[in-house]
Amino acid sequence: MSLTSITRSALHVLLALLVAAAFATAASAAGRPPQMSEQAYAALMARSQALNDRYGNAAARMTPEAFRALYLRSQELNRRYHLGDYATGTGGAETAAPSVVTIAPSGFDWADAGVGAGAVLGTGLLAAAAILGTRKHVHLHLPAAHGR
Repeated sequence: MSLTSITRSALHVLLALLVAAAFATAASAAGRPPQMSEQAYAALMARSQALNDRYGNAAARMTPEAFRALYLRSQELNRRYHLGDYATGTGGAETAAPSVVTIAPSGFDWADAGVGAGAVLGTGLLAAAAILGTRKHVHLHLPAAHGR
């Protein structure tokens, strides 16, 4: 990957985070969180506006029709793949309370040991490859035996 593609990917991730933050901010119309001071909230809003000015805000650039289309598409995908409100099978009519399952530890976990052993083996193979790849080969020039 070149540096420009890495930079472009980083900007895409940053833009996605900003859009997610914009949606989260729009969804919580309650305003300033009660535990945040007025000064901290004002600083957060100034920082957010500066980031929007610098990198743009894709959600704010969408037309209402495009936003509605995106919302309807998201709802249909959630329904089709049983995600979000549709995960319970009630079609969003009600949401089930999450159940908590506790599992008592049963001693040594062989799966974790296998993962650890695989990591050690992989690290050892990488170290061996690095050593063999960077090793200088020394060729000894022996005089040829004459007169045989």
